[in-house]
Amino acid sequence: MNGKAVLPMAVASELMCQAAVSNNPGLEFVGYNEMKLLKGVVLNNESELLKVFASQAELQPDGTYISHAEIRTDGVKWEHTNAKADIILAPKGLTRKSPDAVVVDSNKTYSRSVEEAYKECLFHGEFLQAITEFMGWSEKGMVAISDTSKPVEEWFLNSRFTNWQSDPLMIDAAYQLMILWTTEVLGAPSLPNYANSYRQYVKSLDCQPVIISAKAAPKGSSAATADIQFRNQDGKVLAEIKGYECAVSAKLTEAFKNRTIGA
Repeated sequence: MNGKAVLPMAVASELMCQAAVSNNPGLEFVGYNEMKLLKGVVLNNESELLKVFASQAELQPDGTYISHAEIRTDGVKWEHTNAKADIILAPKGLTRKSPDAVVVDSNKTYSRSVEEAYKECLFHGEFLQAITEFMGWSEKGMVAISDTSKPVEEWFLNSRFTNWQSDPLMIDAAYQLMILWTTEVLGAPSLPNYANSYRQYVKSLDCQPVIISAKAAPKGSSAATADIQFRNQDGKVLAEIKGYECAVSAKLTEAFKNRTIGA
């Protein structure tokens, strides 16, 4: 974006989930609360040192545990907190009951093909181009089909973890869908900055396509909110985001067009 590589919020949240699980053996990931992107990580050089922290998990009244996690980077004068979240963990084998699917008004045909959307509206490179089909949209939301993440080794070299906790490609695709929705409804693209909660009702998405259903609404002229569900082809809800928020700005239009690294 704007000629520079950036760390996607979906990947930032995954790194914090990995840290929380690693620091709390015996517990497994089920979701997170209060995911906040405070300062974007821009890769000005070939590499950037990310410091990922996760606390010892604290038992909650409902039997789950919370680990407070952060991503920090070094600044010129002080250390920046770039992202933070409360990672929700639970004893292994906990039953995860998925909620009912929410119907989103999507009776309009989206005017662009998938290829046109990535060329004209989005800044994501081929690796993150997860959306494969638009199923419809309206002023109240948008629905699409997306791929899910490939194995970890195809994303990271010499990774310290071997499996995903969340599914960063699927989640990033939902944020991409919201960029397209705000472009249609508010006349400008958007970037994610907050998610009140994410819950995952299966341990793994197993590289299977999902239906992303975003029930969206403007929040003034410069922001939007959404509740987002991820379903399989049978309609079962596999995961959901509640209280998603993004910042909307016409200035992003030009920044998105400059998608060549180093340009």
